[in-house]
Amino acid sequence: MGLLDPRFLAGLPTVTALPSSPATGYVCWLSTADSTAKAPPGVYLYDGTGWLCLQCNAVYDLGSTGATPSHTLIAGARYKATQSAAVTTWTVSISRPGIVYLTLAGAYSLQSPTMTSRTAKALGDAAWDDAAVALKKVALEDDGTYLIYICSEMS
Repeated sequence: MGLLDPRFLAGLPTVTALPSSPATGYVCWLSTADSTAKAPPGVYLYDGTGWLCLQCNAVYDLGSTGATPSHTLIAGARYKATQSAAVTTWTVSISRPGIVYLTLAGAYSLQSPTMTSRTAKALGDAAWDDAAVALKKVALEDDGTYLIYICSEMS
């Protein structure tokens, strides 16, 4: 039985927005995108530190990046955005340690991301240095100490 199996979902509270102060261990089914939390529909767990997306039912559209995007993202969730300019400064925050996946469309250059209180570590430097392609897949991981990122160019 998968997380999105109706028998599993029947036992979960259904919400249209992630609660702002849930109890530790709270699990819920988010039935629609939550624009405040930047959360796609899916199953979420609050672990006392932050939200974790256990299974996404969609990809959340962050919209246009501009030149200096700043994103607060939920670990485990999947996102997409359209680069509307060369990114000169990119600041991210992830809800708790975990991985976030992002698809970027737009053939503009992309600077390495930064995260407060994390040292950034790049994987696949060659792809990152030439990230001005029309479609990119980016994985960002907060492991509690580092912000580890990799960019994969798509054609």
